[in-house]
Amino acid sequence: MNNKKVINGHFEYQSSRPTRSSLLKDSEDEYNEDGGGNMDDYVTHRELDKAVESVQKDIKLSQDETSNQITELSGKIDALSVNIHNLSKISWWIMTIISAGIIVPFVILLIKTIFKL
Repeated sequence: MNNKKVINGHFEYQSSRPTRSSLLKDSEDEYNEDGGGNMDDYVTHRELDKAVESVQKDIKLSQDETSNQITELSGKIDALSVNIHNLSKISWWIMTIISAGIIVPFVILLIKTIFKL
């Protein structure tokens, strides 16, 4: 298949097949001077092991942080539980005093009324 290319106002046809020089140039880009391939997309075992070790350290640090935060929250929840328990005791005492303040006079009034008869 041919491609049209405009050069100086004239159409020239170029072949879509690569030339030998373009093939050589592409292959030179893929390989470095040592004869090895383009290693940008690949890693060595050592690099992979270092990356895995780094990720494992990050995961361990995150787990430790999460564990510390959970322990801290557990302590706060226990403290709140104690506060709620104490407030519950205080509210029961207040309700008892108010109830006694209402019930005792009412009972005394009933007893006075019954014995007056």
